[in-house]
Amino acid sequence: MLILKPARILPMMIGGLVLFACDSQRSTGPAGPQFSRTITLPGFNSLLGAGPARVRIWLKPGTLIARRVVVRQGDQLTRDERVDGRVAAITASATEDTVTLSTGDLKIVVNGSTTFRGDREEGDDDNPSAPASLAEFTLRLQNALAAGRHPAVEARRPAPGTRQAPTDAAFTAALVRLDDAADRPSIELNVQNANLLTNASPPPDAWLQVLDRKIELRTSDGTTRIGQQTPETLGELQFRGKVASVDVGAQTATLADGTILHLVAGSDIETGDEGDDSTFATLADVKTALAGGDSVVARGEGLRETATPRTLDVIEVRFRKESPDEPEHRGVAFADSVTAADSVAATFTLGNGALVNVTAHTMIAPFGDFHTLGAVVRALAGHQRVKAEGFGMLASMGPPKVLNAIGVEFELNH
Repeated sequence: MLILKPARILPMMIGGLVLFACDSQRSTGPAGPQFSRTITLPGFNSLLGAGPARVRIWLKPGTLIARRVVVRQGDQLTRDERVDGRVAAITASATEDTVTLSTGDLKIVVNGSTTFRGDREEGDDDNPSAPASLAEFTLRLQNALAAGRHPAVEARRPAPGTRQAPTDAAFTAALVRLDDAADRPSIELNVQNANLLTNASPPPDAWLQVLDRKIELRTSDGTTRIGQQTPETLGELQFRGKVASVDVGAQTATLADGTILHLVAGSDIETGDEGDDSTFATLADVKTALAGGDSVVARGEGLRETATPRTLDVIEVRFRKESPDEPEHRGVAFADSVTAADSVAATFTLGNGALVNVTAHTMIAPFGDFHTLGAVVRALAGHQRVKAEGFGMLASMGPPKVLNAIGVEFELNH
């Protein structure tokens, strides 16, 4: 039986910078740091022949064609593996659910051990959009898909101690984040020589096989760029925050918390795909967007140059126009006993007095004990105790508080 805990506000981090590595300071030469170098396909093959490596693969949307591959070594092999993409479907079962991504039908398994996080930019006061449980996460995705939306998710798991076979499609997420910034499909995994498959009759020039998907590498025509990060990136920090101001002349962007992002000769600004008007390729573009009233989020990696003011030399960054909250990212979770139900008015009342409307768009969980509001009415008439757990939009503060249910699970309250 699925047990929902009441939704709670989960602070993500104090301050505007999320740190995932040692905060080490370093010096650079007058020419600036060299964070990465372009390598050829044979060079990539040689690296993997020498031992395992961590790769992050950015895919062209809707395809299994790599547009960029970044190779990392050393301590990167012990960091979480990750898959980003938009959700195409979700299949629920009693113990675990399977999220299917739109790219290559990749399957992500989520279960009762998975931690869920919501979409949050640094500078926000809390984490109001985090699903409280597996059931709520599933209901929110089902509702979004039914409304024609395809939410972006970021799924992470600890790096496995034993290398995963190229034909093994399994990926069970330890953490899943609903995250608009994960809209660009990517895969970050440890690989070895067996994952790289050559092609005697290009195109493509080769495949990188991961999670039982053959990712096309098209280096000959310039579609795929392969880069290797240098030791200069040791001690990198991941940052994410809203951009407060830009100085094009100084090549800096200042985040809302005061952190200064300094673009140097080796910095890589992620560019948008064709038709993508939400990603900015230059600081001048970011400055124009801010002047036009847009909110811009910077996300990437950098190395600390100075502590006061906190300044990072950017290794890589994506400047993205922040989109308004989508409906699946707003609302109220509930978990309480049902004291009354009316199948004609399509409402039920919770133990705390809140009135919940069941609309034509409400999804009632098929894995619950009761699948219709009428069944709940009959159960209450037979003196059975019923519990309702779900997620809804606030319609009125009341009293009584009124919610329009997005999704709900009805079960016997033992």
